Formats: sequence, C-alpha cells, structure tokens
Amino acid sequence: MMKDKVILIFGGSGTFGTAMTDKIIDEAKLVIHYDRDEKNQYLSKQKNHDSKIVRIIGDIRDKEAVDKVMKCYKPDVVMLASAMKHIDKCEAYPDECRKTNIDGCINVINSAIEHDIEKLVFLSTDKATSPTTIYGCSKLFVEIPYNQALSGPL
Repeated sequence: MMKDKVILIFGGSGTFGTAMTDKIIDEAKLVIHYDRDEKNQYLSKQKNHDSKIVRIIGDIRDKEAVDKVMKCYKPDVVMLASAMKHIDKCEAYPDECRKTNIDGCINVINSAIEHDIEKLVFLSTDKATSPTTIYGCSKLFVEIPYNQALSGPL
C-alpha cells in the first residue's frame, strides 16, 4: 500500500507519526512530517536521520499552509494524526481544542479533497464513542463529516 508513495503525516512527530514512519520508511518514496511541535520535530530527527523524511513546521489551523504543503509535495496518502489530545488541557482550553481538533482537521480533510488525494486516513479515539469530554466530542464532531467526505468538501 505504501510502496513508492509520497506520504504526508499531519502530526508526524507525535507518537503515531513516528511509529508509522518506522513501519513505512523502507517502502515509501518520501514521508513528510507536518507538525507544529518544534521540539518533537527535533527529537524525531535525532532518532531517524533518513533522507526520505522531510520535516515541516506548520499548523493544521492554517488552511493556506495546509494547501501549500499538499500542492508542493503532491502526496498520494495523507494521514491525519494531529490533535490536541490531553483531556485536561481540552477541558481547560475548549476553544483551542476546537481550533485544532475540529477546525484544523476539517482544513486537512477539505484540502485532501481539493487536491484529489488518493487516500486519507483520519485517526480518532475510543473516547469519541458516547463522549463525555470536550476531547471526545471534538473527535466525534469530525468523525461524522469525515465519513461523508467522499461526496466533497465540508
């Protein structure tokens, strides 16, 4: 599935992005880590110096920047692993949670549709099932339209 593909991972220097990169790097043509966490980008590079990994500092809240990376690299596969994931922080800063987990994810989904991306993978959580937290609600809020995304931009 990943052989000779350009893979763009939003949240690429996080737990999922790093683990996925380790699994696909040998097959992939190129793996792009798009992440706003400068420290994790740095730490990721210390662990894996592979020249097939491109690291970009950016935020999914910025639709123009998301479009720019899609246009520049023309990925075959997009993986959306970006999230504000700490439940206590989401409860304390619900607007920030919404901006990242809802608005930012919708930016990526729409950009993937607009750039005719072959495959889009969206990571969610078990906390989106009957959610009782702002984090769970934010993930569920995106799951529903994500499942309808094949019909066009949200």
